[in-house]
Amino acid sequence: MKCFSKIYLSVRIGILCCVSAACASAFAAEEVKVKMQDILSGSIRSELVAGTESLMRTGALSDEEMSYTESVSHVFYKKEPVISLIPENNLLKSFELQLPSGDSPDLVIESLYILNKRNSSVDKDDMEKIEKIVRSFSTLEGVSYVSSDEKVETLYHKAYTIENLETRNKIPDQISGSADGKRLYMYQYDNSFKDCIYSVDYRVSGNTLLLTMVIADYIKMGPIKAVKPGNVSITILIELAEDGVAMNSIVMSKFANVPFIAGKIQHSFQARTDAMFQWFVKSYLNKGIQ
Repeated sequence: MKCFSKIYLSVRIGILCCVSAACASAFAAEEVKVKMQDILSGSIRSELVAGTESLMRTGALSDEEMSYTESVSHVFYKKEPVISLIPENNLLKSFELQLPSGDSPDLVIESLYILNKRNSSVDKDDMEKIEKIVRSFSTLEGVSYVSSDEKVETLYHKAYTIENLETRNKIPDQISGSADGKRLYMYQYDNSFKDCIYSVDYRVSGNTLLLTMVIADYIKMGPIKAVKPGNVSITILIELAEDGVAMNSIVMSKFANVPFIAGKIQHSFQARTDAMFQWFVKSYLNKGIQ
């Protein structure tokens, strides 16, 4: 698979301001002037489908919660991806379709999820609450998904923050202060991949948050080392608007050339992006941010 050159995304003129913790705490309702129509092009909007089929099947979200959501995904396996769902944003002004290991991915999945607000008012603490949600790794525990054999199962049996890659000691979720510029480490006991360790980096600018998860240890499927460290990257961009929240994700992976692995990994990573959105919706709405 040939290497992909960098995709340079222009900076959107808008409300992309202070990145310091002080500025984040000063975030005010009148600063959010962006609407969904500013984030999404007409062609993207036409692709969105109300609800998310896999989440409907898990029963994880209520009918009312599902009514808030829309989504669309594009999957590229062993072919050059045409990335079309990413909005123009200063946090992604330089985005490279290459894995941290230096390899080009075999699999790229881009997804866009929309959580529409029923109340158009924006709470001054919305971004601070979003920053806390995406650092609350322990709350991922128990999230469900539809497995490759079409069963509703628990995806993450365990999930928590660890101190570092050396000791891997469990510590409380690190949710205080701004997430901007922080790197955390997450452990998950995954239904498919068992023990998984990720590094998670954060950037925050105004009404936008970017997090990047990179696998930090081998992913094993039985005795096979299916994915080496640095060969899974999950990039999630969350943008707060007056009338909703947009979540973009790009999953990239390169894995062992073993016949039965490809289909399972492709399904597993699509399920993971759906699960992350499910988790976000539950956390966001349960915190009363509507």
